[in-house]
Amino acid sequence: MKFKYKRKCEVCGKELKTMKSKQKVCSIKCYQELLKRKHYWKKYYQKHREQIKTASAEWYIKNVGIKTPRQVKCKNCKKIFQSKKISHIFCSKKCRDKARKKQRKRYNKKYWADRYVKKPQVEKKCLLCNRKFMSNNPNHKYCGDECRFIISRALSRAYNQKKYVKKPQVEKKCLLCNRKFMSNNPIVKFCSKKCSLLYQKQWRKDYYKQYNK
Repeated sequence: MKFKYKRKCEVCGKELKTMKSKQKVCSIKCYQELLKRKHYWKKYYQKHREQIKTASAEWYIKNVGIKTPRQVKCKNCKKIFQSKKISHIFCSKKCRDKARKKQRKRYNKKYWADRYVKKPQVEKKCLLCNRKFMSNNPNHKYCGDECRFIISRALSRAYNQKKYVKKPQVEKKCLLCNRKFMSNNPIVKFCSKKCSLLYQKQWRKDYYKQYNK
C-alpha cells in the first residue's frame, strides 16, 4: 500500500506514514499525551493571565514603542480630535455617515444629469385619427390611450385569426364499425366514444392472449 504523507510524530519523533493529511500522531498513547499538553497550557494561561499580559505589554513598549496621538481635523464638522491611526479622518461614525451621504448625492446629480438629458418636444401625427400632438419620446405614435387601445385590439384579433384557423372537415372511416364520418382532427380514428372503448377492450384481450399461451 502506498502512503501519500510522510512526517514525524509531534510527541515521540518517530516516522509516520499516513493517508490522512491532518494526522500528527503515530499512536493512541501519543495522542493522549498531546491532549494533556494542550490542557496544561490552557490551565497555565488561566492562572497567570495578568502576568502574561503585563509581560507582553512591557516587551511591546521596549521593542516597538507606543505611537503618540496626533491632532486631526474632522472633515465633516471640522472639530479637532486626537487619534493614533493615520486613516482616521472623522471624529465619529455619525460624521462619517453624513459625509458619505453628501458624496453620494453629488455623484448621483452628476451621473443622472449627464445620462438623462431632457429632449425638446416635437410635433407628431397620430397614425389612427391624424391628430397632432407633442411628445419627447421617439416611440410615441398615437395621441392617447383610446387610439392605442383600439389598435391593440385590432392587432390581437388579426393574430388570433391567423393562429386559430379552422381546418376543413375531411371524410374518415371508423376502424371498428366502418361507418363514415366528418372531422377536423387528424388524430381521430373512431366515430364515437363507444367504438373507441370497444376497440380498446378487444385489443387488450388479444394482447393478453398472446403472452399467456
